[in-house]
Amino acid sequence: FYGYVMRKGARWRSMEMAGIVTKTGADLIVQARKLIEQIGRPLELDTDGIWCILPGSFPNIFNFELEDGGTFRLEYPCIMLNADVHDNFTNDQYQN
Repeated sequence: FYGYVMRKGARWRSMEMAGIVTKTGADLIVQARKLIEQIGRPLELDTDGIWCILPGSFPNIFNFELEDGGTFRLEYPCIMLNADVHDNFTNDQYQN
């Protein structure tokens, strides 16, 4: 999103928005690093993704069997980080 709001000719070009996007991205990375350091070892954290080493005992994937015979796969580390982002970075002022 930073690249879009800083592109000349962009409909919503804004230095202020680029600053907010950059700060929020940095805060997300720091928050994820702190969370991961409680569990394992971060290897690389950037705006493209998170690479880390988690202990073998850490829950990774849960497969649920549904009543209709289907299955549902839950990747716990991804869900955990997504829940953390939701709890700490959701802007509720625009929610209906």
